[in-house]
Amino acid sequence: MVLGHNLNNNWKVKVNGKEENLYKANLVQRAVYLPGKGDYIVKFYYFPKLFMIGLGLSLVGIIILIMLAAILKIKSKK
Repeated sequence: MVLGHNLNNNWKVKVNGKEENLYKANLVQRAVYLPGKGDYIVKFYYFPKLFMIGLGLSLVGIIILIMLAAILKIKSKK
């Protein structure tokens, strides 16, 4: 099956709930192999790895800032 949208490494595909390989078709499109005739549920989803890494680092930074603010508040009361 070929999907006429752009190919990008952040796209993933599941066929009937199972992670499958995504292939390049016509140089710029996404494709997935479907073995034979039958009914399939094909789900393409976008999973940007760098965004998730950035989100994780941002959350860690926010937690550290909150902890530092709490420590400084406690020390200023003494």
